Amino acid sequence: MFVFLFIANIRNFTAHFMRKYPVLVVSTLCALLSCYGPSFGQCTTISLPDSIKICKGSNVNITATLTVPTGYNVIDTGWVPAAGFSDTNSLTPTITGVTSSGYYRLHTVTVTNTELIVNGDFSSGNTGFTSSYTYNPSSVYAAGVYAVDYNPSSVHPLAVSYRDHTTGTGKMMIINGASTAVDVWCESIAVTPNTNYAFSAWFANWSVDDVGAATPDLQFKINGVLLGSPTLISASPGTWLHFYQVWNSGPSTTASICIYDLTTAATGNDFSIDDISFRPMCRSNDSVYVKVDVKVDVPVIKASNDTGICNGKSATLNATGSLHYKWTPNTGLSCDTCASPVASPAVSMTYIVTGTDAIGCTAVDTVNVSVGRLTVSVSGKNGICPDSSTSLTASGATNYVWSPAATLSCDTCSTITATPASTTTYTVTGSDSGGCTGTSSITVTAYPAPAISISKNALVCKGSTIVLSATGAHSYSWTPTANLNDPTIPNPTATLAGKATTYYVAGTDANGCIGYDSVLVDPLKNSAVGIPNAFSPNGDGVNDILYVRGSNIATLEYHVYNRWGQIVFETNNINTGWDGKASGTPQPMDNYAIVIKVTTNDGCKFEKKGNVTLLR
Repeated sequence: MFVFLFIANIRNFTAHFMRKYPVLVVSTLCALLSCYGPSFGQCTTISLPDSIKICKGSNVNITATLTVPTGYNVIDTGWVPAAGFSDTNSLTPTITGVTSSGYYRLHTVTVTNTELIVNGDFSSGNTGFTSSYTYNPSSVYAAGVYAVDYNPSSVHPLAVSYRDHTTGTGKMMIINGASTAVDVWCESIAVTPNTNYAFSAWFANWSVDDVGAATPDLQFKINGVLLGSPTLISASPGTWLHFYQVWNSGPSTTASICIYDLTTAATGNDFSIDDISFRPMCRSNDSVYVKVDVKVDVPVIKASNDTGICNGKSATLNATGSLHYKWTPNTGLSCDTCASPVASPAVSMTYIVTGTDAIGCTAVDTVNVSVGRLTVSVSGKNGICPDSSTSLTASGATNYVWSPAATLSCDTCSTITATPASTTTYTVTGSDSGGCTGTSSITVTAYPAPAISISKNALVCKGSTIVLSATGAHSYSWTPTANLNDPTIPNPTATLAGKATTYYVAGTDANGCIGYDSVLVDPLKNSAVGIPNAFSPNGDGVNDILYVRGSNIATLEYHVYNRWGQIVFETNNINTGWDGKASGTPQPMDNYAIVIKVTTNDGCKFEKKGNVTLLR
């Protein structure tokens, strides 16, 4: 629907419409102008657009510009009526949801840069004004006393500490309220008759008393006439409050301005005043007429149905029912002002299409494009030992294709057996019934067998022990286990029996792969040593000497003991035998103990014991 905004100043509006709608114009203008009181001259010029065309229920964006005369400042702006405004003080407001015709009025308040109050910020100290209070520049401890200083705590030991309102580094008037309602501050100023003036002042409480304490109650008057309503300084100490009123001079040529305190209680009646201002001012007004034509309908926009695509694919969107289109966001779109853009978003998106018809009315519709992502995953053992295989399983799709296929049991199955001779990365591509695809991969490492090493084949003496030592693995298993102290350690001890033995070790590394090695342990044979069990040293030349006989003998120790453990014969010479005497004395017939210690030519040592009978 059309909405026409006719903007003109009040005089033009009146002249144009008064002739045709006198009652409507007069009543409407009176309603508008009464909101902010009378207008006192167009000192600031307000500029508004001539017309704005919108549809029923749409928002109205208004832009106003101000031309302010040199030496003046705009201190206030406002729109009435305020309903629907985003900001009633803004020069660029938005009126939301306009459904009916109406007037909107903008007003401004402008003041001159010339300040009429002398020393209103008290920067010059105790000058430019009069007071019924007693001035004491160093202390306001007594009631009815004031000072001009930088901080209330500087002139009263119990005052709350804070700084002035003007700059935070300047002075203020600091007052300890009197017991009678008398003038705190007064100043007389020459004024122009029939002129508006803006009066303002700032004030703050500095009393530390709160429970049961009185509150300063300030009253403002000009030429003895009250200005506004009494103002309680009830905020927390140090919080500056603002008083503002507009005064019209009427026939007066002098403005005698006074501030006095209505509170007469002693406790809590403590306050400061700063930045007293009195300036000439004026108001400016302009208005906007908004007309809604109910015969025009907004366009009906229809976007294509919600759709889904696979990741990396696209879909064509479509909108109908309007003349111009705007798609937002434009992410993944081939065109954001087309009726039928191609959408290729990387993630699911909601697209909003705004349609605008020939008269500028708009409507919106949305279409959701969901992006499907096929997530394919692979599980299985990712490392194998030589001459082994691993089972790999793909999931997340309906159909699969594996590559490279050369070492696979099946390249289109979900579960396959892989037998790579070397480390290989397998990639599987999965697809579903909708044509969406996804990939995943797994690297199968072909581990080498551990290099197991054992000490060389060893020749050792029969009956002795040897430490077998294997390296190159994480754990070990030895066979045969007989005669080993622990077949699961890398360095077991083997006790040698009488025959050669080949020991085998299986070593397993950290990857679970196994390597093998072996060693032959061959015990050396001992010397064949023989001792007769009797001899007869009787001088007949037969069996008179007791010799030790054997082979492979390098050295020996030959000892003969009688029954009392005494050595009766000893020798290191294999060719020397016992003749039955001890120190030249023939020994009696008896049994004697023989102990022989032999070192073979191979370095093996052994001991043999026995008994022999001496016969006469």
